[in-house]
Amino acid sequence: MVAANRRRPQTVRLGMARRSCRGLLAVLLLAGAACGPDGGGGTAPPTTLAEGTVPCRPQARPAAAGSPRFTPPTRREGAVAVLPLVFPDGTTAELRYPPALDLAGSGVWPTISGALGKDPGTGRDLTALHGDAAGLTAGTAPVACYWGSGGGQVELWRTTDPDTRYWLLFRFGAWTVALWDGNAGRLLSHLERAAWARSLVGRETGSGWLLLRGRGPLRLGA
Repeated sequence: MVAANRRRPQTVRLGMARRSCRGLLAVLLLAGAACGPDGGGGTAPPTTLAEGTVPCRPQARPAAAGSPRFTPPTRREGAVAVLPLVFPDGTTAELRYPPALDLAGSGVWPTISGALGKDPGTGRDLTALHGDAAGLTAGTAPVACYWGSGGGQVELWRTTDPDTRYWLLFRFGAWTVALWDGNAGRLLSHLERAAWARSLVGRETGSGWLLLRGRGPLRLGA
């Protein structure tokens, strides 16, 4: 009985110590919460970038330079106007029409489509705009950024159309190429956007036409 009485205070002290430790732990957790973003006592933790994205850099220019309409040069052959065309894949053709129609003055907007490898779910249409894409985008900053084929920045922007959701914007010379990101049923993932960004290669010719090609998994249509 005496031995039991001697051990009992030790048991009580141990229980008190355990409760004290739990209380101290609770105080530390509460203090940590107070120092978080909502407590105002510290800085918020850094935001983790989604896989495939890179930090967005300020653009040297907010959008591609150039007039909003590309008017290609034409020539006259007798009573016919001749408009030499260069398609995004590099093929060429000539459009002949009565000069009064002034088709060249209406401007040119090239379009093409492509997909990553043999996955039809990544197939998308691209529209090329001469100049910037201010009329397509909403907001003041891109949603995400990716590395482009030449080390440039490819940007994901919200659109002004709720059914379109996002545009992935590339800039090649005076051209802005807008990749439709998909609808709510099938948006591209960040990794798929990153693959598009690094695989679409473009340049502006000396006469102002846009040429595009795909590398790696990207296959462009005719």
